Amino acid sequence: MDQIVPSSEPAGLPKSGPPPRPEGEKHTGHAGSSGEVSSVALAKRARKSAPSTAPPTGGDGGTAGSLEETIAITRATAKIAVEPWRLASDPKAHAEKRCGGAEKCRACGLLKSLRDLQRSAAWAANVLIRRLWLADATSLEEARARALAEARPFKGADWSAAKLNHYQIVRESAPELVSSSAASLSRRLGKKWSQCRWDALVKQSASPPHFRATMPLPLRADVIKIAQVEDGLFRWSFSLRAGRHSGGAEYVLPVHARDEYQVRTLRELVSKNVKIGDASIIQDRRRPSRWYVRFSYTKRVSAPPRTGVVAGINRGLVCFLAAVTSTKETWLYSGNDIRSYLAQIQRRRQSYQRQVVASGRVGHGRNRALKPIDHLEAKAERWRQTRCQVIARRFVKWLVQRGVVRLYVEDFSQIRDSSPDTLSSEAKELIWQMVQEWPYYQLQTRIESCCQEASIEVVTVSSHKIAQRCPNCGHTDKANMDLPRRTFRCGKCQFRRHLDVATGMNVIHVGEHGGDEKPPA
Repeated sequence: MDQIVPSSEPAGLPKSGPPPRPEGEKHTGHAGSSGEVSSVALAKRARKSAPSTAPPTGGDGGTAGSLEETIAITRATAKIAVEPWRLASDPKAHAEKRCGGAEKCRACGLLKSLRDLQRSAAWAANVLIRRLWLADATSLEEARARALAEARPFKGADWSAAKLNHYQIVRESAPELVSSSAASLSRRLGKKWSQCRWDALVKQSASPPHFRATMPLPLRADVIKIAQVEDGLFRWSFSLRAGRHSGGAEYVLPVHARDEYQVRTLRELVSKNVKIGDASIIQDRRRPSRWYVRFSYTKRVSAPPRTGVVAGINRGLVCFLAAVTSTKETWLYSGNDIRSYLAQIQRRRQSYQRQVVASGRVGHGRNRALKPIDHLEAKAERWRQTRCQVIARRFVKWLVQRGVVRLYVEDFSQIRDSSPDTLSSEAKELIWQMVQEWPYYQLQTRIESCCQEASIEVVTVSSHKIAQRCPNCGHTDKANMDLPRRTFRCGKCQFRRHLDVATGMNVIHVGEHGGDEKPPA
């Protein structure tokens, strides 16, 4: 029996039950890396898509200014935690599984209905991929046969994809899904198959994609309604299951924001200041009791002002992030937590490798014994992404409090192209390995994205000999750097400062004065 919450239910949700988990970094939803774009791409997109009417609004709900003073930015995604236990009449009994199951408990009924829809969506996805694979395989064989009959080599241009009605196949395989969700699912599956069909059929280096019963449930923006119930708690209403005598049945999900950024984003969605895009309901594969809502959104923010306080940042191995403003205020982040975590992952990786060498396994047995390394690498990658997002949020908040309008960043685009032989240090192999694993680009993309929302301009400058230059007199010498003590001491004017802070001051000088050797005014 599916638990459907009718639209006539009151907006309030029960406040009783277990308290929410403490706010932590691993629980907060942040933008994913898959859809993030650079500041240059965002600026180009804003210039192309800027409307000519309707005054825009700022991120806080107020007027942001004229059309020339605003830009449109698209966040990749936001991930918000869902708490179904708030729907239970007795949350404590629901947590202890004494609530009576789906027939008596609203929370259990909602979860059962979502799981049933997940299985239906996974079945429809696998059916569509199977039919696309068979149709394209037949089309490929016909193209090869024509090339053989004409006595010419087969080319990829000779083969065209089979034309199937993706939406009709999904609707026939999963009639329980509402039409908008079926359309969104068919569109995503078509894009997924177009990306992997050449590898699956021609190169035969990959298998056709297969979807599990815990796959995300797609939602269209036109079926989503958001309302705020209390501070930090929001109600998501949407149509997901097609009804026999109506357009669909309405579901209600209690969504709880974990930090002030999520609260601000959801409030903007409620006030219609932010345009929401497609969304998905996600079940955590490792912790099936946890559910999330992931959605994309578009907003307009004020354009960065041209004058004001500027700042420069330096990213290094010893000090992960060092920032200094034109008013000589500093912000340092050592990165010891990232360094220790990467060392822990490296020790576990080496442990798996030593076990395989000691066991003497070869072939399939060796590959299966090394399989945990893939999960280990994926876990480390997710941790790095989340950590960089947290650091970027804290750093940009600090910039906003100081009134920074422009941020200068070193250009590290070619940092991983060199070999260990180019390093002069004795521990060059270790340093080179740290450079390969250090998440420079992840941190930069997240800082750029956060600065876009805060109306802070990000400018990339050259990093050539930038750490050897004296911020006071412009004297450039490698002997100015005292690496063991992390101190900069100019041999000409005896200027002394923290090495990473001095580098940040040079970043500001290069950005403001074009890299000339004159000391700043």
